[in-house]
Amino acid sequence: MDTEFAEFFADQFNQRWGSADLSSRERALACVATDVMNQTLDESFALHVDLALGNGATAEQIHAVLLLVAEYGIGKAWRAYRALAVR
Repeated sequence: MDTEFAEFFADQFNQRWGSADLSSRERALACVATDVMNQTLDESFALHVDLALGNGATAEQIHAVLLLVAEYGIGKAWRAYRALAVR
């Protein structure tokens, strides 16, 4: 990985996950929504789903996030549902 990108990534990660404004569950659910909208439905999506579930989110809450973001991109949510089904 490029050194500058690695430093940027670490800084962004620390800003997002080091803040007390959101719980880890809330932060992971927000990341799931972002993955859907950005269509990063591979390792990133799987990681964020696992983090959400590991921090108290339910499968129903994951599905609620997908339904919410469907309002902004139904095709993107459709692909996310497919990615979730193959996990």
